[in-house]
Amino acid sequence: MAGKKTTIVIVEDEFSIALDIEMRLKKMDYSVIGTTDNADSAYVLVEEESPDLVLMDIHLKGEKTGIDAAKHLFNELNIPVVFLTAQKDSKTFNEALEAEPYGYILKPFQDLDLKNVIELALRKHNADLEKKKVFELEKSKITGQIDNIIKNESFFVKDKTAVHRLDLKNILYLEALDNYTHIYTTDGRYTVHAFLKDVMEKLPVNNFMRVHRSFVVAINQIQTIKESNILIGKSNVPVSRSYRQALLEKINLL
Repeated sequence: MAGKKTTIVIVEDEFSIALDIEMRLKKMDYSVIGTTDNADSAYVLVEEESPDLVLMDIHLKGEKTGIDAAKHLFNELNIPVVFLTAQKDSKTFNEALEAEPYGYILKPFQDLDLKNVIELALRKHNADLEKKKVFELEKSKITGQIDNIIKNESFFVKDKTAVHRLDLKNILYLEALDNYTHIYTTDGRYTVHAFLKDVMEKLPVNNFMRVHRSFVVAINQIQTIKESNILIGKSNVPVSRSYRQALLEKINLL
């Protein structure tokens, strides 16, 4: 039985170039699961499809660059990005480095060069994932702004100058804001200096669920589920189309 093909998303503002890259990748036995030409649609596409890798042009349509998109995809979804660009200047290269790409290739490129940079990026990302697993197993109970969960009933957060104990039963939902996370509870809002995905790792998976790239909800706090939002307390939390069906399957729906 053949192994699973590597899945790739192409983000390129020139249609003809995107089509050419897609044809090349298919000849190399990769699976192209989507193409787009701007950062915003790239966020949605990558979130819905969860590819193994993204090939990203630095110059895209719209206000956001490929560098902006790459930072978001890596920080929020931990998806490796390889940059494609025709720019050979050092300024562009140095700006691209800030997004921590897993590869960088100049146009025009040969098929072998493209394949090599993809395979190196995948290998490096897999190695990084393994290192992270080891680190998570060995790190202490106190991890940055979030302390250990106590009997799956509560945990501590550092908000500004104070440390607060939050009961899980009182948490309504969480919202991501760059490298901060807002935790909304029945008692108020707390802000921790941590990515949403890191906070999620501290929460029991049976009680909390991601419903949007920027929101996680407490399932037992949900009052109403609509097409595009969830009512929790007095707040409306957006729900992505890609998460809505999974949420309906998880709740006790009559």
